[in-house]
Amino acid sequence: MVQGDVNIMMRSAASLYSEGRGKVGDEVSWKNPNTRADGVVRIISVEGACVTLAHRFRPKGAEPTRGLRTKRCLMDGIWVLSAP
Repeated sequence: MVQGDVNIMMRSAASLYSEGRGKVGDEVSWKNPNTRADGVVRIISVEGACVTLAHRFRPKGAEPTRGLRTKRCLMDGIWVLSAP
């Protein structure tokens, strides 16, 4: 994946939790038409001011999909990346 793919994936993920309305099971799909990379981000847990996200993505031409987990916590009004 290129930086543009990561940027789209992270913006899509932020749309799930940034307004504080995200709940377990919410998901969003994303696609970068320039690179043809795509994926899905799903909220897998919500604990206090933190959300844990499961990212499934496929860089152009890659099989199978790849995955990672991230955690974001709201601190002083800013969502920050935290240890999962």
